Amino acid sequence: MSGGYSFNCPVANRIPSHEGYNYIMERLASQGIFSISISAHDIQPGLGAWDYDARGRLILKFLDKLRKWTVNGTDPFGGIFAGKLNMSRIALSGHSRGGEGVVAAQQLNTTWPTPHSIVAVNAIAPTDQNVVASPSGSSARCAALCCTCPQLARRSRRDGSSRGPLGATT
Repeated sequence: MSGGYSFNCPVANRIPSHEGYNYIMERLASQGIFSISISAHDIQPGLGAWDYDARGRLILKFLDKLRKWTVNGTDPFGGIFAGKLNMSRIALSGHSRGGEGVVAAQQLNTTWPTPHSIVAVNAIAPTDQNVVASPSGSSARCAALCCTCPQLARRSRRDGSSRGPLGATT
């Protein structure tokens, strides 16, 4: 990748961008909503391509873990999740590459061994670099076209990794 980006950045030197939503998550918690922010730093480009399905699988694996902790009380925190989370109404939200990652998670969920109840997806300025085959056999940009549940997508103007409605990088 160009631009000096290194996905081998030591943990101590990483910017904790996944903590940037703490203020929103505190507000959600005050309303009784459980939310998490997942660091996906280690899911970075290989051979010059971003792996959005890997981000989707990371989300689904974490949901698997939360469901297990809720049902079995086997979390490493002394069982604080036992019977506490409503796993029947899950909404996913992500920004930029995370925006495309939540769309990928929702798509992968349809064939997941034990699917989750994902009822909404919020893609905030998602990238549109993940080209997938549509049911008709043609290609489609996943972030804009592949959600099968209610979706809110906010597009960016100056992100650099998103494209406008005509396909030009913005």
